[in-house]
Amino acid sequence: MLRAMGLSLLLTELIELSAALLLKKREDMGLIALANLMTNPAVVYLSLLTKSLRPGLYPAAAVTELLAVLAEGYAYKRRAAKIARPMLFSLCMNALSFGTGLVIKLIF
Repeated sequence: MLRAMGLSLLLTELIELSAALLLKKREDMGLIALANLMTNPAVVYLSLLTKSLRPGLYPAAAVTELLAVLAEGYAYKRRAAKIARPMLFSLCMNALSFGTGLVIKLIF
């Protein structure tokens, strides 16, 4: 479980920080990294826990992802220097990393 959590955090950081660089959000990269560190382990842990208890329980994953979007969006709203629409930015970053994770799971 710890390996999966660590790998998920690493991939999330790589994907979202790369996207932030492309979007010219250099001033906020530390905040983005911290926001992911704040939410990703909990989301992945709860996801793994719900899958082991009830495989196919997708509403639980949707709720945890939504909570992560809200928490990160709030952090961006309070502290970001260059993020104009923090909730939309959070939603897009989380969709990007979540979608990339799904593609990786399908391939491997």
